[in-house]
Amino acid sequence: MQTVIHKKFIVDEKGRRTAVIIDAKEYEKMLKLLDEARALKIVREGNAEYRNGKLKSIKSLSDLDK
Repeated sequence: MQTVIHKKFIVDEKGRRTAVIIDAKEYEKMLKLLDEARALKIVREGNAEYRNGKLKSIKSLSDLDK
């Protein structure tokens, strides 16, 4: 079975598209993709900080209590 997606828009009084109506499953899939993209961004930022020497090891942080 093939899924057909029909785009539906809400328009303002001038006919400009102001909102999109999508299927709930498509919306959930879109949210999941956004979460994955955010997670990848955080990992990339962490890797860049590591490469630039901006991170401290857990051992060095535990030595602060001494």
